[in-house]
Amino acid sequence: MSAQHKRPLYAFVILAIACSLIVAHGFGHPAVRGFVHVMAQHGAHGHARGHHPG
Repeated sequence: MSAQHKRPLYAFVILAIACSLIVAHGFGHPAVRGFVHVMAQHGAHGHARGHHPG
């Protein structure tokens, strides 16, 4: 691998790790957990696909 490709690769890896940490930290927040829970319930009942009862 040439030196021209190493620096962007390292930058990508660092940014990917940073983004992963931010997302993981967000899942620990109660508001995000509540949103994910509600979306999971709606997806399980068909609401996310546009099948609304009634």
